[in-house]
Amino acid sequence: MDYAAQQRNPAKHLVGIGLVVLLHIVLIYALVNGLAMKVMKVVQGPIETKIIQQVKPPPETPPPPPPKLEQPPPPYIPPPEVNITQTAPPQNTITVVTHEKHPPPPPPRPPPPNRPVALSLSAGDEQSILAAVQKYLTYPPRAVANNEEGTAMIRVTFKAGGAILRVDVVRRSGYFALDAEARKAFERMGRLPRLANLPPGAEFTVDIPVTFKLSD
Repeated sequence: MDYAAQQRNPAKHLVGIGLVVLLHIVLIYALVNGLAMKVMKVVQGPIETKIIQQVKPPPETPPPPPPKLEQPPPPYIPPPEVNITQTAPPQNTITVVTHEKHPPPPPPRPPPPNRPVALSLSAGDEQSILAAVQKYLTYPPRAVANNEEGTAMIRVTFKAGGAILRVDVVRRSGYFALDAEARKAFERMGRLPRLANLPPGAEFTVDIPVTFKLSD
């Protein structure tokens, strides 16, 4: 038998092709009718329905009330000052009677002493006073050695009787030794010559120039 010729027979190939086509048709029908229904049944399972309630948000808590502010006390306004004028009681009425003894008033102060009266000496009185004081006046040896000369104005306070109370230098000669010697000369003398027309008991002052001059 020719095997190659048998394989090339077209009738044999048509039968095989027809079987394959028939098999595909059966598979397609089965798939369309049977398998599709099973798939539908599987898919169409029981459908559960659930009612989902909307969850309400929790209510918002209200904000705390604002703190109560205490009202400040009203400002203190001082009451207006009322000046009450009191009328003095009449002088002839006695309002309070006391039995206390008041101390006696202090004694009156003595009048201040009279200041010494300044006198202007005449030329004659001045010469008599200078002649009297020359007995108590010496030229300081140191002043002689240093050729010191000058005039010191001496103020003498004395009583009317002539007693000397105080001696002051009111104008200096320029040298301490001469001023000191002129003052001490009146203190050593102690009394001025009596001057006329002076009231007794009063005090007086006179200014007397004392000159120191070296002889040539």
